[in-house]
Amino acid sequence: MPGMIFHITARTLRAERLFTPGLRTEAVTAVGAAVPPAGVRLLALAIMSNHLHLVVQQGPRPLAALMQPLLRRLAYSLQRAHDRTGPIFWRTYAATPCLDPGHARNAIAYTHLNPVRAKICDSPADYPWTSHALYAGRSAGSTPELAAIRSLLDPSIALPLFARGTLGATADPRADYEAFLRWRLAADRAAEAGLDEPAPEVEDPRGGWRIGEWAGRLTPLFHAPVTDPAVEAGAARSPAGLDLSTLARNVVAAEAPGSSVEAIRGRYGGRPHSRLRRLVIRRLHHAGHRNVEIARFLDLSESAVSRVIRLEPPSHR
Repeated sequence: MPGMIFHITARTLRAERLFTPGLRTEAVTAVGAAVPPAGVRLLALAIMSNHLHLVVQQGPRPLAALMQPLLRRLAYSLQRAHDRTGPIFWRTYAATPCLDPGHARNAIAYTHLNPVRAKICDSPADYPWTSHALYAGRSAGSTPELAAIRSLLDPSIALPLFARGTLGATADPRADYEAFLRWRLAADRAAEAGLDEPAPEVEDPRGGWRIGEWAGRLTPLFHAPVTDPAVEAGAARSPAGLDLSTLARNVVAAEAPGSSVEAIRGRYGGRPHSRLRRLVIRRLHHAGHRNVEIARFLDLSESAVSRVIRLEPPSHR
């Protein structure tokens, strides 16, 4: 799902607390090394004693391009450190797509508040193995624990998710971010006390943010749906919830910025368009769309779509 934001978690076997402080710093370094070749955009991170959280925007490659080498490197490190063999992580990693900006905002807040909710510290600023310090913009952002990801994680991309009012009217988006975290913690305390809402003196900062102003920062995410007769006629949707047209446009935007789906409709357009057309067909097929829906959308014969899928290299299936 190129362009989609995912909240990824991975947990150690039997929830063993294998990540010592030194190994947590090593894990942040491992994340920093795994992100560039995987082609993902890192939005948030937390390394706990027995699990980790990542919030990333997927690029043109599958998420496995990030997680397989990352978890392999971490498993080797933990095996060496604890003089053990065998599996380190429990099953595979979990990757939950954030299907709207509110979900993405909550995923980042959840990641940064994880140490507080685990009763490890009283404030997210007290725990050095999350990306909170980069979002807060304080001197803690220069801590050695975050050195490996400082150049890879630009908090200004996602900070507008937390803005109160329009971006132009927001004097300090970092202050809005911290206000949101304080409200979330107050909501947690209220829930523990059996209350429905935080105390009245705790301001709810969720009211004024603007999706449109933020969506442009992560194009092609969360844009307004594109009306397409082929999609409306077939009402085609993938199991992940993305309609065929949106998914196709996400693939084109990730693989060939500046191009468009219209350019690859039909059988013509030269070699670059042909390559892109085949890639879009395969991605749509993998997302669960039927050949007849793909053919109608791309103005191709169903046999042409079937031929592309049939000739796909085994390594890409």
